[in-house]
Amino acid sequence: MPRTRIMIIALTICLVILFSYLLTDYVKQTQLQNQLTAQTRQSRQLLVEMPLADPTLTQRYEESHKANQDVRNTLGGQTVSTTDVIDRILQNAEESHVSAVPFTSDALQEKPVGNLSYLFQPLELSITGTLPDILSFLGKLENPSLYPSLLVTRLAISNANPSAVSQTAPVTGTLSLSLVSGKAGAD
Repeated sequence: MPRTRIMIIALTICLVILFSYLLTDYVKQTQLQNQLTAQTRQSRQLLVEMPLADPTLTQRYEESHKANQDVRNTLGGQTVSTTDVIDRILQNAEESHVSAVPFTSDALQEKPVGNLSYLFQPLELSITGTLPDILSFLGKLENPSLYPSLLVTRLAISNANPSAVSQTAPVTGTLSLSLVSGKAGAD
């Protein structure tokens, strides 16, 4: 009988410990549930009090984002090599009946545009042709769909006898360009 009693006492102690553990866990879970319920209630109250969003805000953001992307694409978003651009310029000069003499170029220059800095590759080209042909060639160079990262920075046309200028007389000029080759970095 003493063994049975010891076993009953041991079983009782184990049941008390198990019951205490389960009761403690239940109390902790109840407190956590009460905290979460209070937080949920508070969040719902805050959401009810929040003002409604401006319905035009999404449209204004999309317009602003599209304009920003257009500017980025124009100022160096395209990854076309300088050689490809020069080849295309020479081909367009030939198609426009303009003689283009070798390019000279300076070192890359970093220039800020807004909050971003871009790399500009200055290029210079000697051109010869009739004034209408040169203007046609210049129109192609200023076309952003043909040259999205090319800027015409200067055109100087010289003629030995300005009074003899006609539509068919050849003129000589110097064309300065700047190729935006990509972002150097952001602030």
